[in-house]
Amino acid sequence: MFFEIDGKTYRVKFSRTDTTTYANLIRVEPDAGLVETNIVGIASLYHKDKFVKSTGRKIALAHLLERMNEISAGDTEPEFTLTREDRANIWAEYFKTHKK
Repeated sequence: MFFEIDGKTYRVKFSRTDTTTYANLIRVEPDAGLVETNIVGIASLYHKDKFVKSTGRKIALAHLLERMNEISAGDTEPEFTLTREDRANIWAEYFKTHKK
């Protein structure tokens, strides 16, 4: 899944291990290719619950969007300041490629 913020292109890569789903944010650089941002959204599932791929991805993406607005250790301001419209556009891109 790809989206743009402030003229920069980003990719969200979903992955899963056992009962945990990850949404990794990757910046697409024209010269360097894919650059890890080290911002990850995580969705964990209780081991006795039934795994549902789409639900895990939605929760992981929601957590990723929350993390994007957080201030990292040593920083004075967040790396991203997502507006309501930015978040709506990201969700719209997600639902273009994933079922509701």
